[in-house]
Amino acid sequence: MEMPGRREILLVAALLGGAVLLFVSWQWVDTIPLGIAFAVVLAPLHHRLSRRIPEGLSALLVTLLILSITVAGVFLVVTVMQENLATNEGILMTAASGAGTIADLYAGLGIPTEYFTGTLEGMEGIVDTIGKFWSGLSPGGVIFTPGFVLLFAALFLTLLEGDRVLRWILFRIPQEWLGTFHRLAAVSVNVLYSVLVVHLVMVALTFVLAVPFYRLLGYGHVLSLSVITALCELVPVLGASIPMVILLLYSFAIGDLRGFLLVFLVGYLVIALLPELTVRPILMGRRAHISPVIMFFGFMGGILILGTSGFLLGPLILAVAVTWWGIRKEQRAAAKAP
Repeated sequence: MEMPGRREILLVAALLGGAVLLFVSWQWVDTIPLGIAFAVVLAPLHHRLSRRIPEGLSALLVTLLILSITVAGVFLVVTVMQENLATNEGILMTAASGAGTIADLYAGLGIPTEYFTGTLEGMEGIVDTIGKFWSGLSPGGVIFTPGFVLLFAALFLTLLEGDRVLRWILFRIPQEWLGTFHRLAAVSVNVLYSVLVVHLVMVALTFVLAVPFYRLLGYGHVLSLSVITALCELVPVLGASIPMVILLLYSFAIGDLRGFLLVFLVGYLVIALLPELTVRPILMGRRAHISPVIMFFGFMGGILILGTSGFLLGPLILAVAVTWWGIRKEQRAAAKAP
């Protein structure tokens, strides 16, 4: 049997070393895939600008635009959350007491309260964790970090050199693999579009709808509650339903029937549910359908395993894997066909 040559040994050693380095430094570089994803979605804007101005300047302007929006969003969210931290904790604790009241009602029907005890303790732990997280956060602590810098460096460099790298890859892919590559690439772009464009547009729409709703509700802290509702919309499937369930428990705990009905009829049905059934499909247009189940499990599992970039890589990996499995099934069926 032929022994591996020096080049093969060096290649394997380099790959292993790179994998170890990536594992050790993942906490610093996990935002790089997110920057590349932003670049893929923003590529049409970059191409349009580069027809009139140099490519380097176009890439820089697009990067600075996204940077400005991101910095403004970080300052807004952190400031609002810290200024209303005590109020938010009070609402959560009151909602927990409302859940406790419901548990007592169920106990009167003969249902053991042990089913609710763990949930209530978990809610109290979540409240404490949320309080510590936001109280120890600062806008500068988010912006002036290696991960933040690497994100926008990856965005700029991908916009600048992405087309050249893609052409280099396509030139070296075997002809028989091109069909599979293009299908997987199309699914990848659809996932990126769904997560970074449709998802963020839904967050903005939720915020716009939440502001007048919370004014009508009359509990005060309109900006804080609107920001929280928009942030929760980042979670696929559940989305804005999370704060609405909490507010239902809160209004129940304080005995506010008007607030309870408003939260359910307007907050849940109109703000949380209706846009998911109408606006999101319209925004997706003719793009390939992406299962909400895949989005949800990919999102949650990705963040738990991969950190920040898991928000994007989780759904992307699952969607590509499901598509690849479908392609393989089609190929096997075609091979068996007479």
